[in-house]
Amino acid sequence: MNRRRFLVVLGSSAVITSPLLSGCTAEVEHDPAAPWARAGTGDTPMVRSLSWALLAPNPHNRQPWQVALHGDRRATLYADPTRKLPVTDPQERQITIGLGAFVELLRLAAAEQGERLVVDWFPQGSNANALDGRPVAEFELIPGDAVPDPLFAAAADRRTTRGEYDATVVEAETLASVVDATGLQSGLRWGQTVDPATVGGLNAMAVRAFEREIDKDAAYLESAELMRIGEREAAANPDGIALRGSFFEWMRRLRLISHAGLRDLNGRARQSGRALSQELETGHGHVWLVSSGNSRLDQVRAGAAFLRLNLAATLSGLAMQPMSQALQEFPEMADLYTEAREQFGATADETVQMWARVGYATPPEQAPRWPLETRLRNA
Repeated sequence: MNRRRFLVVLGSSAVITSPLLSGCTAEVEHDPAAPWARAGTGDTPMVRSLSWALLAPNPHNRQPWQVALHGDRRATLYADPTRKLPVTDPQERQITIGLGAFVELLRLAAAEQGERLVVDWFPQGSNANALDGRPVAEFELIPGDAVPDPLFAAAADRRTTRGEYDATVVEAETLASVVDATGLQSGLRWGQTVDPATVGGLNAMAVRAFEREIDKDAAYLESAELMRIGEREAAANPDGIALRGSFFEWMRRLRLISHAGLRDLNGRARQSGRALSQELETGHGHVWLVSSGNSRLDQVRAGAAFLRLNLAATLSGLAMQPMSQALQEFPEMADLYTEAREQFGATADETVQMWARVGYATPPEQAPRWPLETRLRNA
């Protein structure tokens, strides 16, 4: 989130930018980003691999994974029914994509230990309309039968970078090499562009979709309910949209930001959120991923591919942010959904699973994560 624009909209920059306020820190019981430092630790190969997997990108940072362990090398993955986004992700397609990213990072982490991950997707079948209580996947690690993947080198540095990107041009060769590094995957195809005219049009479509989501009351409130104001809230609930750092601590203490204000449909916070859409115009390239179908298996494969793209971009120094709004399936987004499909050349049977802008920017801080032990459930 761009602090300057946020302050201008709220009309309170003279107070917040005072040097007397710059040193504020919150006392919290634990660091909400601690799982990043603990990645790779644990007593068994499966636990060590899972400690990396939970760092995967996922919609609204909901971390929708639950895992039941079965000994040292076997586990079952479930979708947490409390972590869904019913308004903006009514078919639970984006949540499924996040689970696919989780499993791909699990696979890469296992390979670093010389363990090959065998995955049985949806062993009891799946529901096209919703993720139910049935397993998403069953895992088994096979020791001594895996080749480490170079993309894993970026696992600790991978970020979702929001806000303004700088003026550095993205070279076509750079973006093409990032896409190529993901590898060929059946049923999926990538598209990409750094053409200034095309990029400008896609930036404009991203802005319109972002504003459309904010302008839909239920969609705006879905995000507002998931905002964690300051370090203490982020530590207590290390998921959702974290507003962290001394800036937001003082906003909270001076009562310039509150949950009531965030939920106010006519409030300044909603107006400032809408204004932030202009930052999307600073993208210098775009990448999109189209699948031949839209089954749950197509969706988890798309999640795996996007995780690989994000890692490859990190290794190349590129910043990346998913532009998920225009791909959402709620009624108010229908015309932009159709426009996106046409722009990306999706045929009648194809689905645009992911779309991301790319550019260059200072990497953000590590996103909060729930510790692995909170993501485990009984077998």
